[in-house]
Amino acid sequence: MAEGRLPVFATRQDDESAKETGVLTFTDNAVDAATGTIRMKGTFQNPNRQLWPGEFVRVVVRLTTDKNALMVPNQAVQAGQDGPFVFVVRPDRTVESRPVVTGARVDQELVIEKGLQAGETVVTEGQLRLAPGGRVMVRDGRGSPGGGPGRPRRAK
Repeated sequence: MAEGRLPVFATRQDDESAKETGVLTFTDNAVDAATGTIRMKGTFQNPNRQLWPGEFVRVVVRLTTDKNALMVPNQAVQAGQDGPFVFVVRPDRTVESRPVVTGARVDQELVIEKGLQAGETVVTEGQLRLAPGGRVMVRDGRGSPGGGPGRPRRAK
């Protein structure tokens, strides 16, 4: 907050397309021991009158933006004895297990801080049947052979 106002996004529970944008105007300095939450206050102009007092909304506070973050689908990251890892598809369509350092979760994707390069293909389903060196078939998001949602991408 010292660098400027943090944006806050509120979405009504019954209509996710109705998103209002405001700014964070207050943060309590105490954590509620019973719930593990921190009280915050956002201020919204509410020009379309989407938000009403006492209404339940989902709120997201954007703390930072990293335009060069490398992101993969959540399901690509597996938990192992030595920490998180992904299966990376080699050019010969075999896989290797690669440890990764994960960062923030953004919706249904995870930021990968270390361990992957942009353009590498990762496995997003069927990891329980895989072992390093195993062969895979690359499919697109609809189940057809082709590219796929498992490619790490740079955040926009």
